[in-house]
Amino acid sequence: YKTNTVGTLYFNMPVDAFSAKNWWGSGGDVRAGLMPSATGCVHGMSDSNLDPTPGRQGERHNGALTIQFIQETTPASALELNVAGKPAYGWRVKQDTNWRTYVLAEYTAFWHSSVGCYTTANTGWTQTPPSDSAGGGGGGTPAVGSDDPKGGSFFPTSAIATSTVSVAGNITTIVNVYVDGTRATVTKTLNADGTLTTRTVAPDGSVTAVTTANPAGTIKSGGDEKRLQAQTGRISWHELLKP
Repeated sequence: YKTNTVGTLYFNMPVDAFSAKNWWGSGGDVRAGLMPSATGCVHGMSDSNLDPTPGRQGERHNGALTIQFIQETTPASALELNVAGKPAYGWRVKQDTNWRTYVLAEYTAFWHSSVGCYTTANTGWTQTPPSDSAGGGGGGTPAVGSDDPKGGSFFPTSAIATSTVSVAGNITTIVNVYVDGTRATVTKTLNADGTLTTRTVAPDGSVTAVTTANPAGTIKSGGDEKRLQAQTGRISWHELLKP
């Protein structure tokens, strides 16, 4: 593979990747799930300087999440820790004269945040930046062969404040309102053929719908243990549950 033959790359992140919380667990600290930085500091590179703005601890690409596709013949001697003595920050190919020999393609992901570059000189940088809800300066035409991913939608980044369930005939509606004021609406419709259609309107306005077999099956009820069934006979257990 090379950058022009890898094609479309998908990778999963938590839907609340921009939330500040203790992602690591025991021994961790509160921080955003995706590194806040600025575009120029992440990939402002040249042939003579592949990493002009390392992070505060020497992280490649100003601390942005970095994915490298490398040759299967890459020797261990060509690898190094992204931050010396801290395996949790991952590994990378050494950025020396052999870097281009082993790295086939490289991708970065970061939060283009208002706090700017992750450098010691930038005293305004913080690992818990405020939400950027105002939007940017408009979109542009994507590069040929690229586009925003269509594999999912952003869901809320806060806890559920209230959840309301209402039932009208064969339709069940669930409305979740989150602490940040956003809401998601889930509508479940039991169709005449026994299938179940679930339609979700996410907080960002995106809509997804899927129809599946009703997991509860179609239940046909007959007589009970008090012998209240019709005198013409009873429904056997073979007939009681219909898929």
